[in-house]
Amino acid sequence: MSLSDYEHLVDFILKNPRDRLGIIGGEPTLHPKFIDIIKIAEEKSKNKNKIVTIFTNGIELEQFLPYIHEDVTQILLNYNDPNSMTKTQYSKL
Repeated sequence: MSLSDYEHLVDFILKNPRDRLGIIGGEPTLHPKFIDIIKIAEEKSKNKNKIVTIFTNGIELEQFLPYIHEDVTQILLNYNDPNSMTKTQYSKL
């Protein structure tokens, strides 16, 4: 999906006053345009007084924290069993 298509989709979702915007995957932080996705989602949600929710395993989240604004976005961590992760992944989490 192009970023332009994503913008149109976000506009469509946020037309309904009861709807919220969730970013979910797979793992959304693995998307090569994740920063652009967050910027679009936050800008459009803030204009509508809505909250963006990012559903993530948190392993790669730290590098994106400077781009996430807590007044607009909340993070829902999916905490997996440590045995299902590598030691490196677990230490990042």
